[in-house]
Amino acid sequence: MRKLIITLLFLLALGLRLFQVASESYWIDELVSIHFSSHPLWQALLWDNHPPTYHFLLKLWISLFGNSEFATRSLSVLFSMTTVYLVGRAGASQRGALNLWAMALQAVNPLSIQMAQEARPYALFEMASAFQMIYFLRVFKGNSLRRDFFSWTLTTILACGVHYLGFVLSMIQLLFLIIKRSFPKELRITFPILLGLALFIYISHFQWWPLHWQSLKFAAGDLPASLLQLLILLSHHGLSVLVLTVLFMTDKKVFKNSNIVMSLLTGVLFILTILVLSLVLQRDLFLPRYFVGLVPFFSVALGFTFTHFATDRKKTALLVTSVVIFSWPLSEIYLPRKAPWRSAAQFIENAGGHTVLTTRTLAIETPYFKKFDAQVLKLDLTTNPTHTVEKLLQEEAAIYIIDNYWGSVAYISRLKEDLEKEGITIEQRDFRKGESDLVSVFVIKKAPEHPDKVYP
Repeated sequence: MRKLIITLLFLLALGLRLFQVASESYWIDELVSIHFSSHPLWQALLWDNHPPTYHFLLKLWISLFGNSEFATRSLSVLFSMTTVYLVGRAGASQRGALNLWAMALQAVNPLSIQMAQEARPYALFEMASAFQMIYFLRVFKGNSLRRDFFSWTLTTILACGVHYLGFVLSMIQLLFLIIKRSFPKELRITFPILLGLALFIYISHFQWWPLHWQSLKFAAGDLPASLLQLLILLSHHGLSVLVLTVLFMTDKKVFKNSNIVMSLLTGVLFILTILVLSLVLQRDLFLPRYFVGLVPFFSVALGFTFTHFATDRKKTALLVTSVVIFSWPLSEIYLPRKAPWRSAAQFIENAGGHTVLTTRTLAIETPYFKKFDAQVLKLDLTTNPTHTVEKLLQEEAAIYIIDNYWGSVAYISRLKEDLEKEGITIEQRDFRKGESDLVSVFVIKKAPEHPDKVYP
């Protein structure tokens, strides 16, 4: 019976992650990942503002399976499915066993499912966090094998190599281990120093600051934050902390379970640290997708709590109710929410377009436009974009500017005004998914009354 339940949980998790996985086009960040991972230069793996582990794996994956939406996102699905298993392992009271409650919570977690359907490093970050959590909980108990300690070290390096916030998560765990002195005796003094030095060298190797990656990706303005992801974050993490706190207050025996306490404390400290870093660095790090690494911690904490209160119907009912509440966005995550870059590219292809201008060449150069050999050129707003358009119209019957709404509003009205003065028409075609995810294509042609005009 237990094996059947485990099989059904895996099938449920897989079905939720594969459902409509390729129905939407890539969004701007996914396009950047595809571009970097498909680039012939291996140095391109270092162009992102995240460490290169994910893009290295994606590059290998693309070489085997291609760069379609299903192919690239299936890599994230694979990472996410591995996380479901790892959470079951971390939530088990005995080695080799699986905590079905923890697995079920991870399987239906909306934020985990959402990140599994994106060609970005977040599902891998979640998996690395789950790996790290298994060995962290074992080492913290103080009776772990030495190999568990070194396994935690390796998974720590993996987490830092996937996402820069993996360093924050790792330092929180290291702090707990130092306080508890849960190190092999011969390594209690030397290892924290060596690990800190190794991580410092590892992190500082990626010199993100001179790359100006964000300004290249969003040259014309920022994108709005996703309200859905924020609601998922608050409903899951916030409610998890609230429910566990209530249960702790009503049953002091829960405090004796180090797995529950340390999973919860790690999550809470991570959230507080990110809040402080956001204030200090004056940069919004409070993005819901950055917190996907905490999903395994809260799933394990709740999974252990379910097991602890298995015979208490009232407390079990409270836990089940909380799970239902923080799983409510499941019905929402499959709604169209990504900007339809694919539809916009198909429109240009059907119109016979050859030259495409954009402020986001890093994002949209691949894969949609390479399929029909379109020339994607950067629209440089620091120079004279009107002159660039006029020069291209000498050789083309029509050229196209593609951008999302939040980028184009910063410059298109002025450009349109300047072009119309020169007898050039500009028509706008919008492609919309949801209320704010809008991609605009601007078709630029010589006006009919000036078909033979030559621009200087």
